[in-house]
Amino acid sequence: MGHRIIACLVTLALGILMVLLTTEAQPQENMPRIGWLGNTAPSGPSRNRDAFQDGLREMGVLVGQHVLIESRYAARPNEGFALLVAELLHLPVAVLVTTVLAATTAAREATSTTPIVFTGGPDPVAFGFVASLARPGGNVTGIAALPPNLSEQKLTMLKAVVPGLTRVAWLVNPSQPGLERGRAGWATFAPQMGVQIQEWAVREPEELASVFAAMAREGVEALFVMADGLFFRHCPQIAALAATHRLPAVYGSRACVEAGGLMSYAADEPALYRRAGVMVGKILQGAQSATLPVEQAMKFEFVVNLKAAKALGVTMPPSLLVFADEVIQ
Repeated sequence: MGHRIIACLVTLALGILMVLLTTEAQPQENMPRIGWLGNTAPSGPSRNRDAFQDGLREMGVLVGQHVLIESRYAARPNEGFALLVAELLHLPVAVLVTTVLAATTAAREATSTTPIVFTGGPDPVAFGFVASLARPGGNVTGIAALPPNLSEQKLTMLKAVVPGLTRVAWLVNPSQPGLERGRAGWATFAPQMGVQIQEWAVREPEELASVFAAMAREGVEALFVMADGLFFRHCPQIAALAATHRLPAVYGSRACVEAGGLMSYAADEPALYRRAGVMVGKILQGAQSATLPVEQAMKFEFVVNLKAAKALGVTMPPSLLVFADEVIQ
């Protein structure tokens, strides 16, 4: 009698387990797909991808069990996204996640139906991606990361490091869609701060050495590096060239400071990507991108590398260091 009861209990437990497995872990060919568009493929673990998956997990969505991620990266920063978007839409994907402005632009031009969630980037209203932050109104929503005065704050930091600063180089990638708006911003506040901004274009990493040498010949005193995939890929080289030519620089990503750059002021990227994961989870569960408000970055990080300061021959003023979220020794 006892053996029969045990056998029945085992059979019941196995039956429950099979139900759970069939309801929670569906075949991969039946899983919805998330299309991921970026400038740079990570060479190892990615804090941003991990944070994105944490956000999905908050919504009860597990990668590999409920959804798959299809990743595509531009061979050249800011270029080729139209073909990558077309490839992902053909799969198809349930939602597109765009991690750079050029990818968002290409995705919006390609589809008005597939939901698009952008991470970071400038004012989406000004770029025509959404009707308003509160009610996007179309198939695009996401997380905006750049407040209007971010560049002004970075210039203030450079002036604190270089007393009497008057000439600043702005390292740009001409293919960056946000370049014109950046120029307009500099024209508004740089003259008021007594600083002349000189634009230096780099299209290929092979041009960096000659551009830095030209900056030095022109008497540039400091450097502002555009937040761009081309420069993120080559942060170690840029930081080394800045040290060689004694150019204190402020970057658009903490990754560049970790690679040897002097300082950065930028949105806390893992926090952005976690919120994007939550947003994508909501869309997968039936929410409409048209009514999901655009969120804005709540935390910005100021990161300083004192080893880089020593290599540059500059002293970081205590009045600036006190605001640092992290100081790399």
